[in-house]
Amino acid sequence: MIRAFIVLALTGCGRIAFDPVGRLDDATSGDARGDGELPLACGDGICNGNGGELCRSCASDCNTLTAVCGNGPCEAGESPACVADCGPSPWPWAAEGNALVTAINNARTTGFDCPGPGGVQTAPALAYDVTLEPEARLWAWEMAHHLIGLGDSCNGRSNSERFVAAGATVGWIAFADGASPAGAVSEWLANNASCPSIMNATLTVIGAGVAYDSTNGFAIFLK
Repeated sequence: MIRAFIVLALTGCGRIAFDPVGRLDDATSGDARGDGELPLACGDGICNGNGGELCRSCASDCNTLTAVCGNGPCEAGESPACVADCGPSPWPWAAEGNALVTAINNARTTGFDCPGPGGVQTAPALAYDVTLEPEARLWAWEMAHHLIGLGDSCNGRSNSERFVAAGATVGWIAFADGASPAGAVSEWLANNASCPSIMNATLTVIGAGVAYDSTNGFAIFLK
């Protein structure tokens, strides 16, 4: 199922391990008590992201644009302690991101006939732009862990804001069968909206994010 907009994310199965009692350091937890230990208690006014409270599961605590662990975006001061918002560090899915870019560049350089008129098109391989990568990875993780894909985040952060933060011209996300980079690229190339974008020779660089957690998805930024 194709989703259009800014990023490519790959997500799958197997949760990242979190402290079951929600021990968080005060800098990222919003721990007003200052004791660094927050038992899971949805409704107490404290968003305990690493303890399992997220915007989608405990909106009363976490549906906020205030920088707290669990509201979705990885904000200043949260990394690396707030795994709930920022994902694991170091990033464990770099190879999958590389595979995604390789599959896209293979389609561009060998040629592909997108749906609709136009025939087979070719384009130069996209160069990898590391400046596009952080936002791609973060949206990948937001899809994987927070179960947020296309559309505004629970806390109100919009796709347009993600787009601006990445500095991208265009982007796409997909939930692909088999949770593979090749599957995501196949979905994009079969779609009459995303395929021309991926094969567009005026776009020259790419950034990708891949993350596995409770679902699977893929995200790319192009410019």
